[in-house]
Amino acid sequence: MKKLINLLFVALVFTLSSCGPNAQEEAEKARQDSIMEQQRLDSIAVVEALEAEMLRIQDSIQQVAIIDSVKAAEKYKYNAKPKKVEKKVQSSDTRGKKKTSTFQSKIKAEKKVQETDTKAKKR
Repeated sequence: MKKLINLLFVALVFTLSSCGPNAQEEAEKARQDSIMEQQRLDSIAVVEALEAEMLRIQDSIQQVAIIDSVKAAEKYKYNAKPKKVEKKVQSSDTRGKKKTSTFQSKIKAEKKVQETDTKAKKR
């Protein structure tokens, strides 16, 4: 009976030790875990790089839009035809009569200045 109990005990020990993972299986599991962790870190790095690229592109688009609007404003400013404005000024001359004059020559001078500015910017 004592031999039978010892035999069953030894069989039980071998059975329990064979059920658990051995060193080779544990090493393989650790290797797989490290590979999965590296893949996870790589995918996070790719996502962060894509986000940075998207932000850079959005910033570039905004800068181009600002530059285009400034150019359009300058083009309008220098290419728009000034409205003909006639201001009438009443002044009295030596005889006491009222004299009316227009400032069209002043408007022409301003237009020439704008044209020269436009030519200078094109250079």
